[in-house]
Amino acid sequence: MEIKTDNKNKVVAIKYKDGVEAPFITAKGTGKKADFILQIAKENNVHIQQDSNLVEFLGNQSVGDFIPEETWDVVAKIFAFIIDSKNGVNDE
Repeated sequence: MEIKTDNKNKVVAIKYKDGVEAPFITAKGTGKKADFILQIAKENNVHIQQDSNLVEFLGNQSVGDFIPEETWDVVAKIFAFIIDSKNGVNDE
């Protein structure tokens, strides 16, 4: 899972599972709900990416929805970075 956040205390969590069409929204919230989602993410070592434009766009979707196709490229690059980081590719 990955958390997208902006500086206005708004989050959208997305997840990708092998065999599904695209990543999908697993949680979203503002205010205290956003704080709770972020707390859970941090406790579980979930990657947190700040991107206010993406959060605004994905925030218009519902939990359970696949992310819109127009966001696939941006999200794919973020997921690739996460995978590379886990594999030590981004280590200096």
